Amino acid sequence: MSLAQHNHIDNILESVYRPDKASDIITSTDPVILRSWQRCITHFSLEPSPTRGARILTQQELLDYRLPVEEFLHIAKSGLSQLYKQVNALDYVVLLTDSNGVTVDYIGSEKYDAELKSYGLYLGADWNEKHTGTCGVGICATEMIPVTAHQTDHFDLINTRLTCSAAPIFDPEGKPLAVLDVSALDSPKNKDSQYLLLQLVQMHAQIIESANFLHHFQKDYWIVRFGSLQEYVNVNSPNMLAIDDTGTIMGLNSCARKSLDSGIVWKDAAWSTAIGKNITDYFGCELGDIINIHEGSDKYIKPATLLASGEQLFVSSTTPSKADYKYSIKPSYQPRKVTPMEAADFSLDQLAGDDPVMKKSIKLAKRLVDSKIYFLIQGETGSGKEVFARAIHNESRRRGKPFIAVNCAAIPESLIESELFGYKPGTFTGARSKGMVGLIQQSSGGTLFLDEIGDMPIHLQTRLLRVLSEREVQPLGSDKTVPVDLNVIAATHKNIDDMIREGLFREDLYYRIAGATLLLPSLRERADKDFLISRAMIMESGNPDISISPEVMELLLGYHWPGNIRELRNTLRVTHAFSDQVTILPADLPDDFTSKLNSFRYMQNQKTSLHQLKCPPGPGIGNPKVESLVNTLIRNKWNITDSANELGISRATIYRKMKKYDIIPPNHMGV
Repeated sequence: MSLAQHNHIDNILESVYRPDKASDIITSTDPVILRSWQRCITHFSLEPSPTRGARILTQQELLDYRLPVEEFLHIAKSGLSQLYKQVNALDYVVLLTDSNGVTVDYIGSEKYDAELKSYGLYLGADWNEKHTGTCGVGICATEMIPVTAHQTDHFDLINTRLTCSAAPIFDPEGKPLAVLDVSALDSPKNKDSQYLLLQLVQMHAQIIESANFLHHFQKDYWIVRFGSLQEYVNVNSPNMLAIDDTGTIMGLNSCARKSLDSGIVWKDAAWSTAIGKNITDYFGCELGDIINIHEGSDKYIKPATLLASGEQLFVSSTTPSKADYKYSIKPSYQPRKVTPMEAADFSLDQLAGDDPVMKKSIKLAKRLVDSKIYFLIQGETGSGKEVFARAIHNESRRRGKPFIAVNCAAIPESLIESELFGYKPGTFTGARSKGMVGLIQQSSGGTLFLDEIGDMPIHLQTRLLRVLSEREVQPLGSDKTVPVDLNVIAATHKNIDDMIREGLFREDLYYRIAGATLLLPSLRERADKDFLISRAMIMESGNPDISISPEVMELLLGYHWPGNIRELRNTLRVTHAFSDQVTILPADLPDDFTSKLNSFRYMQNQKTSLHQLKCPPGPGIGNPKVESLVNTLIRNKWNITDSANELGISRATIYRKMKKYDIIPPNHMGV
């Protein structure tokens, strides 16, 4: 479609003020669409140019939008999946945006991924009017009303191929929370073809809003449902409000607001004049008649009169779940006493001393531990990612259930699929005769820890994404899916951003697993190394009374620990084996550690000397070739033959370079 064929701005504006003179080219005189076009022109200075395309946020920008609504996304996921099942046969996609119009969740057909992304029907797309012009999400996010923007209703010429039907979702306080949208690249030309679709979107938006409302209020407050049909009050009443034990209205969903505050337009008033008032101000009955109603029995549904209109309604209520013993959850396990060696695996607080980065990560983990938000732990190899994941599991409500750890880098690529998803008998040659339950299914109800997820093959990332989205797993060789109660903690030492750019990691999987990112500093960066060393010594010895002499502590603190906590624990394990005393002395340290420490000191002394002499870059430390040679010598414990073999040069060349660059082995420096 050319710009001339599109609804021209002048014609649109003329249709607002002179409908009788509107051009025949105009396909819509819907005042909602026309208001949006006016905003695009007068407020945002946009033009319906073909040069603008989809505005897709960066990964970090999207994470900043997703994190505040992460818990809501988990609540909304079932509603999105159910809606998608009803529209995917016609190649529609489902978008969930936040109140700004940024797409924070998305379900669509993988075979159209590239084309959908180019049109912004994808995760991270920004559909705010000020960027995209008139569109379904943009109008809905601005006016918080259900709307269909069909083909040439769209302001941007590029978007005139699309049809978009959107409905608003409000949070428990009545503020704009999200927009639910169903869109397609191709559809019938007649806008009326989208009428039933808009009704479907509105229905699912209400379902999601109600689920979020219940999640927010049902633990601490009475949930009151009311409607005009007695038979459906307990089954399908869209009107819900929450009251405390005095009858004060603490919150209500949008359907109840419309019923109680009829005539109030949200954008011109507070969310609801009902919040803070007593329920008896609205219904012609006593508070006791409402809170003493027993849920689930028609004979206890009470008739009540809506005082403002005299309308006859029927009311039912549900007691707060925390006050009802039938719903209280008592753990079936008893926390066992642990030995000092195990202690660091059982408490987040025991994983750090006064290191600010660790304390920040622990604080975030504690806050979100039971929020259904997936964690991504990032840190160098050996920095304690699995220990941190186990501590999160053990502080959660899932601690009595399995903790299943999967090292994605250690399982052969040919086996990882069957290990994760399981298989039915006879699926492949060599399979167990009874089949196997996969690790994902084994973790149901507990925690699945996916270590080194950056090493997961790309085709399995697609399968894992579906499992996380649908919360069901399909074993190999089976045509049936098994529901799973998932809590996922992933970890990696790799830069996932770089992997996404290189096409090695799925962007949508990253957004799914990285609800909250926890950073683990390397051991050399930590401000609490003395705490960690003492804790690790207790763990490796199993003796809470063991101590480390000040001389040994100074040596351990003076090393850079490239292998992080794993290297520290290995060193202390050998040290304890060498020692037969309750205090660790310098003589107990293994020779291997002493050699590595001397090499490290040598490098540090060289750097310090060159810095003090203000040596320019070139021969010496700072020259990449020199540092590469020194690092090779250190790796080979200053063995010239081994170093020469690794570098593919002669021993004579090694000696010549050492002399040229004044590289002196530690045992020749008296260190």
